[in-house]
Amino acid sequence: MKEVRIQKPERQQRLFGLSTPLRAAVIPPLSAARWLLVLIVAAGVYFFHGFLFPVLAALVIAFASWPLYRQLLAGVGGNRTIAATLAILFILTFLVVPIALAGTYAINEVREWVNWAIETNRYGAPTPHWIATMPVVGEWLNEQWTVNVGHPGGIGELIQLISGANIGSIYRGVLAAGGSAFGLLLTLLFMMIALFFAYRDGEHFAGQVDR
Repeated sequence: MKEVRIQKPERQQRLFGLSTPLRAAVIPPLSAARWLLVLIVAAGVYFFHGFLFPVLAALVIAFASWPLYRQLLAGVGGNRTIAATLAILFILTFLVVPIALAGTYAINEVREWVNWAIETNRYGAPTPHWIATMPVVGEWLNEQWTVNVGHPGGIGELIQLISGANIGSIYRGVLAAGGSAFGLLLTLLFMMIALFFAYRDGEHFAGQVDR
């Protein structure tokens, strides 16, 4: 009888030696993916920290209004895109637009007051009639106005005495505040975009994080 020889599989040759059997990964793929996500988020916070505030504000608004959003989502048949769009339109109409209009009005009023103060500081101004004719304190206010405000340079001296600043620096500060309105508008726009995605995909993202 012929002897049956069992041939052992030979290890395949590689370019730099014999191949080694497969080993288990030191870090599981799921843990590596989570750490990679943490690193990406940390890098994003470092490079885009200017956008961190609108994102956090969007998350806070989404968390606070989530029960109402769930009712809205049920009302539109579970369509997340339509529900998120309606929620954003509601917030814009009843929250953002009134605040923006009030802020614009306040900035314009402050600018008018500052312009009036500059002109009065330059040329002086008599006491307004409605102040001089006030009962009881009208005469005293008229005297104080004449002494402190009525003459040229009076408002500048008063501001310097109270705050240590001059009227020119205050005017430049008001102009700078008005110029930053465009940056505030961009921040608000980014917050609305982040809020839209928080509404639409927030539940799915929370489920992925909890796994």
